[in-house]
Amino acid sequence: MEVIIDVFFDHFFSRLDRGCLIARYKRRQLVDYFSTVIEGCCKADKNCDAQNGCRQAVESALRFHENTREGNSQVCLLGKYHNVLYVAAKLAYDWKLVDNDTVAKLLDDIFKCENTFERLFVGAIFGTRVTHLISGWKSDFQNREENYQALRYFIEHATKADLWYEVDGARRRFVDVPMESYGNVSPLRVAVQACQLDVVLLLLQYGAIITFDPEDPHTCALQPLLHRVNDFCYKHPDQEIPQPFVSCLNALLREMPSLPPLVTDPFDLQTESSEVHPNILAVVAPDKVGLRAQDLKDVCRCAVRQCLRLDGQLPLGIDRLILPNILKKYLDFIEQ
Repeated sequence: MEVIIDVFFDHFFSRLDRGCLIARYKRRQLVDYFSTVIEGCCKADKNCDAQNGCRQAVESALRFHENTREGNSQVCLLGKYHNVLYVAAKLAYDWKLVDNDTVAKLLDDIFKCENTFERLFVGAIFGTRVTHLISGWKSDFQNREENYQALRYFIEHATKADLWYEVDGARRRFVDVPMESYGNVSPLRVAVQACQLDVVLLLLQYGAIITFDPEDPHTCALQPLLHRVNDFCYKHPDQEIPQPFVSCLNALLREMPSLPPLVTDPFDLQTESSEVHPNILAVVAPDKVGLRAQDLKDVCRCAVRQCLRLDGQLPLGIDRLILPNILKKYLDFIEQ
C-alpha cells in the first residue's frame, strides 16, 4: 500500500495544479480516495490493517510536504504542498489513527509553516460557516460537533506526546498557541468570547492557561468576559445575566480560588465601570467573591492543577497521583 500512495504523490499529485486543494471539496475528495485505497488494501491483504494503512498514508503525505519544503530551502511552498497536511489531518481523524508519533509529527509540520493551529480550533469554536469569512479557510470537518471531536482528538495526541512550541520567545503547549487571525490571542480567550462552553471546558481540562500576565488584560481569557458581563449588568441592571456568560464565567472560576478584580484597559473607552456589579456576585459561588470562607477543597484543586499545568501534566498526570478515584475525578473536572 505504501508503494501505491508514494506513486500517487510522485507521479500524479506532483503534476496537479498548485491550487488544487484550496477548495474544501477537493481536499475531501483526496481524503475519500485515500480511504478507498486503505479499505481496498485491507480487503486484499489480510496482513494490512486499517491503522497501519492510515499511518502509511499520513506518513506519505508528510514526506511529500517535507521533501518539497527541503527542496525550497526549508520554506513551505504553500498551496497543495501545504494543504496536503490537512488532508492528512482529516484522514488521521476519520480512521482514529492511534500512532502518537505520526500525529505529533503532523502537528509539528503544521506549526513549522503556520506558527499557529487556528485551523484546527476555529471550526469547534465558530462552526463551519463563519471561519471562511474571518480567515478565508473552510474547515475540513462536517459541522461544529465533528470539529469539536477532532479538536479533542488532536489535543489528546499533543498532550500524550508532550508537545511544546516556541511562540514569541515563550514555550507554549498546543492548547495555548495563539490564533494569529483572531488577534493573536489564546484559543481559550477566543472560545470564552464566543461563549462556547464545551470548548472552554475542554481547553481547561487539558491545562489551558487563563492568563499569561495578570497585569495585562490582553493576555487574559477572563478579563474580557468579566468586562462584558459587568457592562451588561450596568446597562441592564434589571435583567438576568445571559446563561452562556454565567456558565463560562463559572467554568473559568473553577481554575481560580477567587474572582480577580477588574483590570481596566486604558484604551477601552466603552467600559461602563471599573467596579464589579453586584449582580455578578449573585451568580458565582459565594466563596469566590469573599462572601463566605474559601472552600479548602477548591483551593487545593486550584493549587494542584496549577502545579500539574506548569509541568505540562494536565490532565494525564492526574492518574499518576496517589489519590482516591473520587479525588482524581474532582481534579479532572469530572466531579464538581
